[in-house]
Amino acid sequence: MTYCIGFQISGAQLACEQYDQVLQPYWSSPVCAIPIMKTPEYKCPDDTYTVVPTTFYFYCYKLISKGSITLDDENIVDTANEYCIEETGGLIASIHDEAENGYVNALLNITGSNGVMIGMKADVEGGTLYWSDGTATDYDNFGTQPTVTANYTMTIMTSSGDWTADPAKLLDFNYIASVSVVNRTVDGIQQLIQNVVYNLQRPCPDYWNQVGPCTLKMTEEACNQYSGFLETYWNGSFCQAPMMKQTFECPDNTYTVVSNNQWTYCYKLISKGTINIDDENIVDMANEYCIEQTGGQIASIYDKKENAGVNAIQLNSTEPNGVLIGLKADLESEKLFWSDGTIITYANFNIKPNVSASYSMTMIMSSGKWTADPAEFSDFNYIACKLKADVVLTKV
Repeated sequence: MTYCIGFQISGAQLACEQYDQVLQPYWSSPVCAIPIMKTPEYKCPDDTYTVVPTTFYFYCYKLISKGSITLDDENIVDTANEYCIEETGGLIASIHDEAENGYVNALLNITGSNGVMIGMKADVEGGTLYWSDGTATDYDNFGTQPTVTANYTMTIMTSSGDWTADPAKLLDFNYIASVSVVNRTVDGIQQLIQNVVYNLQRPCPDYWNQVGPCTLKMTEEACNQYSGFLETYWNGSFCQAPMMKQTFECPDNTYTVVSNNQWTYCYKLISKGTINIDDENIVDMANEYCIEQTGGQIASIYDKKENAGVNAIQLNSTEPNGVLIGLKADLESEKLFWSDGTIITYANFNIKPNVSASYSMTMIMSSGKWTADPAEFSDFNYIACKLKADVVLTKV
């Protein structure tokens, strides 16, 4: 057995012997020694929890339903914290680094939830944010930095991993892709980690150097923790991982791979079914139909490249005019927004529409142009649905 050697101090032998039944020490004058332990295994109360490592600690995470908690609760974070204690014995989460944020984001996407509350609160008087558990505010991942006012009530992590305090963005919903690597077998938490670290669908793990060897500055010990399943190794200065070649897969051949400048998706045009242009909440109904029929959502389109890809699928259909996409109208602000809560970065209207109470839906016509003109809604035939493509990586 190998032992940890202690320091020589006054009265050390007596102190050493006091821990005999607990730490199995022995006195080897002039020092106290205790056994060196193997790398610890971390366990949670049951398999409904997930072990999440951070820079300094390991935690057991569990996402729970919001239950009876509502957005108009004046002390919503405190109410949620009490609910966490009651349901799990833990506290509402504080997040302290990028890795921890990534793990929680992966758990969120597995549930298919619209968003998960975390324990950040506002000190209105001081104009600052703080964690409800009192730990240091040493990390944040806000998509847009919030203004701390009396209206600040809660913080949500969306499916992208970004945080928001904007109630209008709580509809954010996405899917995390499954990532597989040729000739690599992983399961359980290892598969979860692999999905997270390659979520951006790049040749190197997310946030690693993407040019030349895949490298990231970290300790040798941290690097070695991932060596068993990410095939990382310590090169003396950095952690290094294999560079990958990506191919993208969809559930079956009725889907088409379509990329924009950031992501790759599986698209499928489905018949409108029983949905008609008189439905008051036509986009929401179409989205539910997309989820039911494809496992994806009604399409949000981010750039010219993605629009052209959808239009190409459209032109191969029997009735190419009239494909519904997920653009909706916020009448109060007189602005358009995607039903999945993502930001509008691109539009391709033939004629820019007026956002009014009569705005109900947006379609792509066979030209690739968009229309919100009710006079053209009779051409409505299909709904564009999409989900993130799964990624297969092969070592270069």
